[in-house]
Amino acid sequence: MKRLTFVLFMIFLILCTTQLLNGQTIQSDSEIQTNSQGKDISLSQQGFSSAAEFVEITSNTVIGLPGNTYIMTATIHNHCPLALDSLFCRIVSPSPYLTIYPSIKYIGNLDQNESTTVSFTVEISVWLVEYDIIKNEILVFSDSGIHGSGENHLLIPENYSNCASTQTEDEYIARVEFGSIDNPSGWQGGVADYTHLYTVLNPDTAQSILVTNGNPWANDQVRAWVDWNRMDCFCDETPYILENINGTGEYFSGEIFVPEGQGLGPYRMRIRMTYGSSPPLPGGTSTYGEIEDYTVIVGEFPSMPPPDSLIYLVSGNNVYLSWTTPKALNVRGYLLYRDNGIIAEWQTSTTYSDPDLQPGSHWYAVSVLYPEGESEKSDPILVEIDHENATPLRLNNIAHNGSTRAVSIFPNPALQNVTIEAPYLKVVKIYNLSGDLILSKQAGNSNLTIDLENLQSGVYLVHSFFGEEKTITRLIVNH
Repeated sequence: MKRLTFVLFMIFLILCTTQLLNGQTIQSDSEIQTNSQGKDISLSQQGFSSAAEFVEITSNTVIGLPGNTYIMTATIHNHCPLALDSLFCRIVSPSPYLTIYPSIKYIGNLDQNESTTVSFTVEISVWLVEYDIIKNEILVFSDSGIHGSGENHLLIPENYSNCASTQTEDEYIARVEFGSIDNPSGWQGGVADYTHLYTVLNPDTAQSILVTNGNPWANDQVRAWVDWNRMDCFCDETPYILENINGTGEYFSGEIFVPEGQGLGPYRMRIRMTYGSSPPLPGGTSTYGEIEDYTVIVGEFPSMPPPDSLIYLVSGNNVYLSWTTPKALNVRGYLLYRDNGIIAEWQTSTTYSDPDLQPGSHWYAVSVLYPEGESEKSDPILVEIDHENATPLRLNNIAHNGSTRAVSIFPNPALQNVTIEAPYLKVVKIYNLSGDLILSKQAGNSNLTIDLENLQSGVYLVHSFFGEEKTITRLIVNH
């Protein structure tokens, strides 16, 4: 009788797990196998964790601006009937201008109805000039498959594209000549986004600009703005007045001045033409005219630089790669190399997953795709796949600064202490992002553990010295 009761209970339990979970009804065990990316997993394995959405994910929406760093959080709730073991959480962004670190975190085990919150640091590149809402995908998974997915929204203020418009087509910006920019165009009712076109200026200098009107009227006016403080919509910027040459409204000329001491990098420039006695404003709706946006780069423009700081994490026979967005305009994507062969083309995210590798050694590198072509490859990293000794908590890095030393920093993010491992390690110095030296330690061997109790939560740069050589590695402290 007891045996019959147990069998009936197990049948009931299996039937319950096929009901509606997280908005989906699982029809059969074969469907669960399909949802687990082809892995041969049954309901009874890994506490039913091969099924579709047993994990519910909620995340905060981040409002950010280029050149700044923010914290993303994700709350993960296990509503599976059983515990889930050895979980990871990973964020994948579609933008090549977001650096997320660490891009993957080891969660561990979650009991039934248990929740946990993980945080990630996202750095918005100062070279991001095309503003939009960026939807980052959040995945929770283990070796059994994906257990849940969600989204994190990074809201880059849309005022640039949405705060201005024109109602009626009449006069319009037919051509802009400004340094290396020479752009003929037609009328658009919204903001014409030509931010992929740029000219390079030096600090405390000026560059002449000429705007041609495609349907001139004597009462037309033209103004230009540059978002020097990178806030939004140019509303607090002083306009550059373009003079109406000969008073006919056909040509407008002026100069764009770079303020003294202006920081290096890209800045968005807006040109607006309107009709009437009132001068143009950078935002709002006008009856006639047009708006066009371009990019001004202050300082020397880098020529197709490769990405920096290629790092990896190993879990079993899976490799997870991430790298830093290069300081460059017009990044279109990335090429991933393993053992000198291309494994991913036109990768937009700065993270990549390479699963189911055979045990052994593998070399990885990444390059950047620009409109002009492909950059050089990053410094390669060597990844060792060892099923028995692989650890999911170790993040490894070779800095892109000419050093050939392999540096391991773990855990990263760190809570109470961090361990730095490297052959012939001599000195370790930790700096904050302002360049201030926070602490310096003599290593004397290949292993050094540092107490982080006196460091505030945040992002730091770890300089590891080997005589004349050094590497620079990013460290996240998260108390």
